[in-house]
Amino acid sequence: MKIEENTTNKGFEALKKASKIAEETGILDMNLDEINEEIAQARK
Repeated sequence: MKIEENTTNKGFEALKKASKIAEETGILDMNLDEINEEIAQARK
């Protein structure tokens, strides 16, 4: 998804922040199975 850098939309700002955090923590490229496994582990 391409997002304009100068947007003031709070939803887009939150999405950009979440994407940056995912990139910094190494989870940006997780597939759906990996995501579901993480969720399952957190619910135990």
